[in-house]
Amino acid sequence: MDIDKRRREEMMTLNEVDFPSDPSLQQAFTEQVMRIATGFTASQILFHSDALRLFDLLKDGPRSLVLIAETCGIQPRPLERLLIGCCSLGLMKRIGDTFDLTEVSRNCLVRSEPGYVGGLFSFFKRSLYPLWQHLETALRE
Repeated sequence: MDIDKRRREEMMTLNEVDFPSDPSLQQAFTEQVMRIATGFTASQILFHSDALRLFDLLKDGPRSLVLIAETCGIQPRPLERLLIGCCSLGLMKRIGDTFDLTEVSRNCLVRSEPGYVGGLFSFFKRSLYPLWQHLETALRE
């Protein structure tokens, strides 16, 4: 059999297999792509929460939205959105009217902990993001 013909047949078979006929599989594929497409929002939530020292503020236990807002000098409504974003990422948990850290954030995002990884966030935000913002231009040069 001709090698090109075999490759064409393999590609046709792969294309048929790649398109999921199962709606739940299609939904899983769509969710994966959407997580990638909106990944920048997760990093922005993380970077700004760290810059506001929200994780440090909660290291001793849950705090109310009002107390967090007063401490940070941010209006409660936009701050609540940020905190809910942290909850959706598994970095915080909401307990009634309060917010608390998860084990992940307690170990990796509290500045006084040996596992703190936030030291690189400023570099990512100020140095890497601007570079990636111009990827299309760089690819065409």
